[in-house]
Amino acid sequence: MKKKIYGLLSVFCMIFAPNLVMAATLQSQIDEASNGSVITLDTSYTENITIASDKDIIIDLNGQTLTSEMVVNGALTVRDSGTTGKIVSTNNVEVHGLDSAAYFTLESGTIEVANDYGLYTDNAVVKVLGGTVSSKYAALSGNNTKGAMTFVVSGGTIEAAMGPAIYMPGPISLDVTGGKILGGISLRMGKVNISGGVITAINDYIDMPTDTISGEPAYAYSGNVWFPDALYVIGGTYTTKIEGETNILDLKITGGEFESFNGKGSAIGIYDLGKVEQSMNVSISGSAILNTNSDTRTAYQVVDFKDLGVTPISGFGNASYIGKINTSLTGGIYSNDVSEYVESGYLAKLLVDEYYVYKINKVNIGSVTAGTVEVDKTEATKGDVIKLTLKPNEGYSLSSVKILDASGNEVEFIPSDNTFTMPDSEVTISVVYGLNKVEADAPVINTEEPVKEVTAGVTESAKVEEVLLDTISKDDKILAEIDGKDSVVKVTVENVEVKEEVATKVKEVLDKKATNVTIVDYLDINIAVKEKGTDTLLAPITELSSPIEFTVLLPETIEAVKTGYTRTYYIVRHHEGAVEILDAKLSEDGKTLSFSTDKFSEYAIAYSDSEVTSSTDTPTTTPETPETPKTSDNILVYVSLGFVGIAAIGYSLYNLKKRNSR
Repeated sequence: MKKKIYGLLSVFCMIFAPNLVMAATLQSQIDEASNGSVITLDTSYTENITIASDKDIIIDLNGQTLTSEMVVNGALTVRDSGTTGKIVSTNNVEVHGLDSAAYFTLESGTIEVANDYGLYTDNAVVKVLGGTVSSKYAALSGNNTKGAMTFVVSGGTIEAAMGPAIYMPGPISLDVTGGKILGGISLRMGKVNISGGVITAINDYIDMPTDTISGEPAYAYSGNVWFPDALYVIGGTYTTKIEGETNILDLKITGGEFESFNGKGSAIGIYDLGKVEQSMNVSISGSAILNTNSDTRTAYQVVDFKDLGVTPISGFGNASYIGKINTSLTGGIYSNDVSEYVESGYLAKLLVDEYYVYKINKVNIGSVTAGTVEVDKTEATKGDVIKLTLKPNEGYSLSSVKILDASGNEVEFIPSDNTFTMPDSEVTISVVYGLNKVEADAPVINTEEPVKEVTAGVTESAKVEEVLLDTISKDDKILAEIDGKDSVVKVTVENVEVKEEVATKVKEVLDKKATNVTIVDYLDINIAVKEKGTDTLLAPITELSSPIEFTVLLPETIEAVKTGYTRTYYIVRHHEGAVEILDAKLSEDGKTLSFSTDKFSEYAIAYSDSEVTSSTDTPTTTPETPETPKTSDNILVYVSLGFVGIAAIGYSLYNLKKRNSR
């Protein structure tokens, strides 16, 4: 009978044994994993684990919970491909480097430590790239009597229920570029760089520096004290016991937000206690933001015993050690005045309700032609309004103002009041004054009265005002610029030197029309809407809705037509790359040339002479030998216009909107 039973048991075991094997422990999976392996949790685990010093693995929480007293002697990366994955521990997660440094990286997921510090490190590197580290005491911490620690925070949330979120009693290296640090940062020494993130001070369980802990003032307590600042350095209290390290503090802040809203602390407080000698260097620049709502503290403050209002206990306040903190503020935004800490050559400027630290920069005068320029400030900070006094030489007027910052970027100049706003760098101002232009101002057309015919101006008996108002009314940009302003339309004409490629194109077009062509001159004709009284440009007009007629007084430099020859004049227009010959009419006295145009840019005056044949047909547009006109100026070509301006465009705008509803 027994044999039968044993036989049945043997068969049973053979059939069902594979399904009765216990699932492997997480520790066994870790021990068997090769470096670089990803262990994905398939269920929640409750077991203590150790990452050996020769291991470099990844644990994917996969939405599961790992309840564990964890020790990391090697390298461990934790991530959560789910949404609820976490590591839960009663005591701290120990990251302890043995023969070489240990590494712990949190990419995502949550670490919860109920009754202790969070990630407690020595001779280790801890990186928080995302996720959350939440603990009773400091989420990232170490010990000055053990190995050095390196913390990197670029994302995620680090928080402690009591005291600072990061406590660094030893020669730590801390690099913060992002994330939230809820509870602040406590330092004694180390190399610290902060360029981003939000760091907030505690609001509960605050230890004021003069409170008593274990029978001595909190400032003298050598452990984790909970001061009211978002970042605080308990300076000059002890040296490091880690071989090869020093207690030097090098704190560099170029960004990030530091907030202390408990009414008691600074955003950043540096406590100068002077028990031991310590080199401390603090620099704040860039876009760092420091805020406090305390009435007794500034956003940044070096706190000494006078500020604390107490006499230091024996051993503290050594005169040889205190008052030597090197602070340099060259940037940042502060909730109150920090002028006493601002570097020479910089200024804490109050804007609205915050202080901005800006560099004091020079306002340089560069090249100035045919006149002078003066500025009301030769040194200024960002945001200052600088006013220029422009003084052209006699016979000259302002042509251009160019203001460049230190990088060569152009700074906007406001011509209406001759000002510009100072950037955060030095500037160089260059001014060009040019010869005065010939500007013909025709009689003002009163838009409140019936429009009168204008004999010179628009062809086919059109009315000047109607053409101008029709053009302006169809241009929304011009209407927007002149809205509410007292405006006038003006024409300016000047002789110009055109680019070589333009001159070549004009000559090519003329050569196709006639032989022996001579170009007399080039004109630049402009029509623009300007502010009445100041002549400030409001809007250019490059094209009219209908053509208008110009009458050009020919320059006296043109040589007379030789006997036996006849002359034909041409007006050539170059506009937006297109070159065309316009119809031109010579006056009976041969002194003026008229043409119609609706586009405004560059024009050429030219002529060609041809020998008179036996035919009695002579061009009707050309007199036989026009007498050379005499003028008082051999350079400028004058243009006679039936108009140049319209006053009270602001009033006309109202009529335009009624008459040109579209």
